[in-house]
Amino acid sequence: MIIQAYRWGVDRVFRALADRNRLRIVMILQRGPLTVNEISTVLGLTQPNASRHLKALHEAGVLERRGIAGRAWYSLASGDDLVEAVSSLLDDHHGRMQGFARDIAALSRCYEQRKLESMDFFARKAGEWDEVSAGLPDPAGYSAEMAGLLGRGDSVVELGCGTGAMLGFLRGLFGSVIAVDSSREMLDRAMQVVGGEDVDFRLGALEHLPVADSSVDAALAHMVLHHLADPAEVFPEVRRILRPSGRLVIADLARHADEPFRIAQGDLWPGFEAGEIDAWARKGGLVPVRGSGPSIVDDGVLMMLFLKGEE
Repeated sequence: MIIQAYRWGVDRVFRALADRNRLRIVMILQRGPLTVNEISTVLGLTQPNASRHLKALHEAGVLERRGIAGRAWYSLASGDDLVEAVSSLLDDHHGRMQGFARDIAALSRCYEQRKLESMDFFARKAGEWDEVSAGLPDPAGYSAEMAGLLGRGDSVVELGCGTGAMLGFLRGLFGSVIAVDSSREMLDRAMQVVGGEDVDFRLGALEHLPVADSSVDAALAHMVLHHLADPAEVFPEVRRILRPSGRLVIADLARHADEPFRIAQGDLWPGFEAGEIDAWARKGGLVPVRGSGPSIVDDGVLMMLFLKGEE
């Protein structure tokens, strides 16, 4: 689709953008992918009207469309210089778009609803999480690769520790471990199972980590991004807390189309592609490490390593 947009040229792209609602769609998708239903709700459009505009933008190469597990997700086309330039221009001059603040407020409510759904799920499932999470890939199958990427050091923080399944593993690599989770119920369960030795349990959102600036050597996000309303928000926070040359290791589900599994796990996202995580990390000031290990490991687990970029 990117090649088609290039062949069609500037005229095809700008004809597709010559509608206020299509500009509004582009501007809300700058933050991240949305479903058709979310786009129509945020912008106050009927679904047929939203679908018509999305089709025009998609056919012009402005948007990418992914049909995943029976749902259509739309995002800005990646790697197209023209689309990126238009998006940047709109971002720079968003104050001149009438109603932009209202659209962004509605988008924030959309993300907040995602967060509430996730929090409610974990509050209800904390006591039975061992049974629920049994459907996830067994970390024993890729713990050696994960340990190699994390390295060793003085301190590490686990982002979204859940019931603490990875804390013993991290205690074997680092002198001290900080365990952060936004669910009080999950954190209480982790404290009961793991105990407090060498682990500092902290309640807090991953988008606003209760960790001091430049205070840890490494961070691990294991099977947590797919539960977050807006995964992109995590990366600037991780950069803030990492020491110079600190490491972030992501281990999450690769993109899948198993909708019953997604629902059973309470996932907001059906896994990810490496390019999505890479783009979020770069924008958040983290640098991907190439050749550091496999991208896809045991049972469709996507694993990536990032370093804190220069100030």
